[in-house]
Amino acid sequence: MAVLDPPFEPAVSPQPEGSPYRCRNCAGAAARWYAVLPRTDVQEAGNRPYGVASAVRLLGSSLEVEVAEMDEMEAFYQFDRGELRPTGFAVSDVYPALHDRLFRQGRLNHPAAECPGLIGSRVVRIYRNGVWTDFAVRRVSDSRPGPASPAAGRRPD
Repeated sequence: MAVLDPPFEPAVSPQPEGSPYRCRNCAGAAARWYAVLPRTDVQEAGNRPYGVASAVRLLGSSLEVEVAEMDEMEAFYQFDRGELRPTGFAVSDVYPALHDRLFRQGRLNHPAAECPGLIGSRVVRIYRNGVWTDFAVRRVSDSRPGPASPAAGRRPD
């Protein structure tokens, strides 16, 4: 996720010199602010290289980014709107049950109740003004509807 300065000209992800991911022929400089959200065990179990940010919501003094991790499993990362500092994460209501299904299928080696990424913290990397900083964020209240619910910001099937 990136924040661009007006007039919102093209920008690239911040990469160190010599990085194989550095775009040498792209227009624009590095974004002013850039967030890298963590890859999870669920994404690995589903052979997903990364989650996809599918929605951004303004919720009072917070900004929330919805990330589709696998099928109906979403994570929600909260940021302070003023500082754009990560403050926590939540998961969709179905996430623990689907995580346990992956465990029973042998695709994960632990149930949701013992998942380090659910009971511990996740690291969100932030690039701001030329400096990378890691923020450990903890899980907060979940109560997020699954993707089929109109309250999730999507149309019902």
